[in-house]
Amino acid sequence: MVDLPKEMMDEILFRLPVKSLKRFRCVSKSWNTMIDNPSFARMHFNHQASQPVQENLKLMLYVYTYCSLYKVTYGNSDKVVEELNHSYKYETDRFSISGSCNGLFLEYPTFNLYTTKTIAWRTLRNVPITNSQYFDRMIIINAKLHWLAGRRSSGLDSSILILSFDLNNEEIREVPKPNFGEGKYDILDIKYVSYLYVFVNTVACYELWAMKDYGVKESWTKMVSISHSTIEHLCKLPYQRVEPLHLSENGQILLCIHRSALTGDTQTDNVVLYDSKNNKARIIKMLGARKRFRAMTYLETLILPNAVDDADVEELQRQL
Repeated sequence: MVDLPKEMMDEILFRLPVKSLKRFRCVSKSWNTMIDNPSFARMHFNHQASQPVQENLKLMLYVYTYCSLYKVTYGNSDKVVEELNHSYKYETDRFSISGSCNGLFLEYPTFNLYTTKTIAWRTLRNVPITNSQYFDRMIIINAKLHWLAGRRSSGLDSSILILSFDLNNEEIREVPKPNFGEGKYDILDIKYVSYLYVFVNTVACYELWAMKDYGVKESWTKMVSISHSTIEHLCKLPYQRVEPLHLSENGQILLCIHRSALTGDTQTDNVVLYDSKNNKARIIKMLGARKRFRAMTYLETLILPNAVDDADVEELQRQL
């Protein structure tokens, strides 16, 4: 491979999983330097994220009452759950993960911005949306973070908002919602498209909507509808919430079904794969998972939180 053109070698390496590339750093000093380069890491991640069929898509489980993280390994049969060691220290025994950005997980407590390249915290000022309850799931589309919030009005009433945070100009704005009436909302992270997706629990069914022209309210399009009876038939027992995880290119939706407290401690939360083309669903067995958990999809990455490439150095020099 030494005699191959650089463009061809990059094309080969960009297709490999992170674990293999980590091993290949031992081949030579030049390979180690190339793979550790932040620019290479970004291009590798962008290539992985652009693939329609994401064989490298991973499922992360976390149990916020135990500060535990788990990785689900995909195989030919049942999924195997492996607990991950992490070095983060918390002052509380509860935490949540807001989202995955470039393969990195984000913990979302307040409107404070931490830049790993400058190793500094900054508090965001002039936040336009106040008197709101912010939900923990966060996704990134078009260099903007997106999450749901509940704007409180009188009493206990609240209306759901879709908020965005622009990573370039650090502005928080409200994104227009589709006209689908009232319901319980969730936001969906799909790695290979730039659409904004919301998942709505209406009186009759669950609906998946996509904003195909970003920022244009009229571009919201209903993609999938799942009847409540389909989920009820699959679960057999009471459930509290259906959480969307991923939509594949062939129309399959990965869902996490959270059991109702009425089922007691004998029943577990489930990950379900729903095929929208034939209206069929099946529970994905996961060996070793706890009974109650939250789930999130992500892509593995070579990108480090404090990685700085040539473009970053130039930007920092301009700021100084």
